[in-house]
Amino acid sequence: MCPRARNTEQRSNAPRRAQDSVRTRATVGLRAPKRTREPLVARKLRLWRAERVARSIAYSYGFELDELLYSRGRARTLVRARHHLWTVIQHTLDLSTPEIARAFGVDHSTVLYAVRKFERHLAAMYPAAPVPRLAGTERAAMVMGT
Repeated sequence: MCPRARNTEQRSNAPRRAQDSVRTRATVGLRAPKRTREPLVARKLRLWRAERVARSIAYSYGFELDELLYSRGRARTLVRARHHLWTVIQHTLDLSTPEIARAFGVDHSTVLYAVRKFERHLAAMYPAAPVPRLAGTERAAMVMGT
């Protein structure tokens, strides 16, 4: 059999194999592993909080909520607002990067990069106060409370 015929045969059987595998999984009863699901009330509360956070960040940057959530624009202020939103959602709602990525339709590494980048931006804007260096006796006095 020539290579071209073999490729044609494989192509013609490919859709049937995919359908067979789906039927097999359904008939055998393979299911996704069970996960503990949070109660509906907790899920709704989490979504409500995420929406409130998104609304406040969109307002503070001067965007509409839909523009912030669904736009694929790459304007600097829009991107910074999106990174800000993902950072706040991750820290306040305790969501993982894959969960945030699924919600926004992006790759989880994009969310991870954005969160780290926004944290660097915050660190550059608001540097921590310098820690005073004390001599040994002064440090001991501070620790002892005298």
